[in-house]
Amino acid sequence: GRHNYLDGRAHTRTRTHAHTHTKREKEVMGEKEVMGGGGAAVLRMPAAAMIVVGCLRWKSKAATSSFLLAEPPSAAPAPGRMDLGSVQRFIEQTRKDLQFLNETVARAHGVDGSPIKDFDTTTLGEESSAGYFSTTSRIHIMHNEGARLPHSLIVKRAGGFNESFRSMAERAQVAEKEHKFYSLLLPRLSTEVASSLPRVYHSSPSSLLMEDLSPRADVADQEEGIDSAFAEKAVRLAAGLHAPFWGSPRMPDCVVPGADPSSWLSLIQAKSSEIYRAREFLGGCGDEADEAIGAYLHEHAGDIHRRATEEVPQTLIHADMRAGNLMRERGEGKGGCLLLDWQTFCAGPGLYDIASLLVCSMTVSARRLHCLDLLRLYQRRLGELGVDYAWDDLMLHFRLAILQQAFLINYAFEDVTAEDCPLLFTRARRRIIQAITDFNCLDLTFPKTEERKKN
Repeated sequence: GRHNYLDGRAHTRTRTHAHTHTKREKEVMGEKEVMGGGGAAVLRMPAAAMIVVGCLRWKSKAATSSFLLAEPPSAAPAPGRMDLGSVQRFIEQTRKDLQFLNETVARAHGVDGSPIKDFDTTTLGEESSAGYFSTTSRIHIMHNEGARLPHSLIVKRAGGFNESFRSMAERAQVAEKEHKFYSLLLPRLSTEVASSLPRVYHSSPSSLLMEDLSPRADVADQEEGIDSAFAEKAVRLAAGLHAPFWGSPRMPDCVVPGADPSSWLSLIQAKSSEIYRAREFLGGCGDEADEAIGAYLHEHAGDIHRRATEEVPQTLIHADMRAGNLMRERGEGKGGCLLLDWQTFCAGPGLYDIASLLVCSMTVSARRLHCLDLLRLYQRRLGELGVDYAWDDLMLHFRLAILQQAFLINYAFEDVTAEDCPLLFTRARRRIIQAITDFNCLDLTFPKTEERKKN
């Protein structure tokens, strides 16, 4: 049935007379009598055909330049009324879909004509690369045999894991930010970093059509943690991203300063404080150590944020450089690190990205064994790229970055229950809490806070 619609040959029967079937026959067929204004003929379809039309509606939005940006409908259209004009528009939209894919993807690979003949879409579902700030789907491409084209693509649209994440995604304008990254910032990145990103075929302020990296790489394991060898590659990649923009001498206009209220760093700190005022840290369900950390974060939140975004050297940061946004290349001699999801990039302390890698994305035991060596690697690689970062300053700023990571805890747990809480949230919380203890982060003092206490 799907291919009939694609070919423009809708085989669902139409009736122009209401008395063609008995009432019982119509119920069995799933038809409903609906007459248009003035008695005009309308298309009456079985419910199954309506589901097909609903699938086509979703699918048609998956790849066209105009519909690529749109949210798919939450459900198929209600059975019953569907005039022939609507079906014809679906058919025409499908043709536009294929034209768009041929013009955008086939041309990008130097393939002439119209080699792409059809496509299907599936959700990424529970894949850890599906993301928490988007609705992500995989487009399966059917093309001429021998055409040197990908068999699948990824399309990202605005969305979110739950209502809290959707709200934050809108406030942070994450879809628009990612569009700006690929359209404005990517050309300014080093070859080392640019070659570690997926190819983007189409970018707009609310969606992306990009390379599907899964045929050649695997998503790093956020829950189980990354090993030290892969962490080394990620740290080198982070240094390569940070060094050219260190101290903000060449910061592009599209990069929001970390201190700006609209930056991810500002939003997450403000949200953490807002939640704490409403229900304390972890909703008051944490242990004594959790509560001590929560109280410290709340008391010093503004000063932590100010020092991290105004006193620490600023550079371009990914701002969500965790394992779930990294992929490891497969194959002999490969194993390179690929970086996804540029929805929250901004200016900020480079060690914020490093803390995402070493604290949030490694097990506590692995981090304790390898953290200092990996920090030394980061310092050394920055030096090779022309950035001098004194060790004492680096360690102080790393402790500050761990506290910044802790702002994520209240936010991540705001709108989840024990039943639907992702494992990565629970493990990231434990890793951050333990790192705060291991690095004595609560011993950091903030003069402005102390002055306020005296007054």
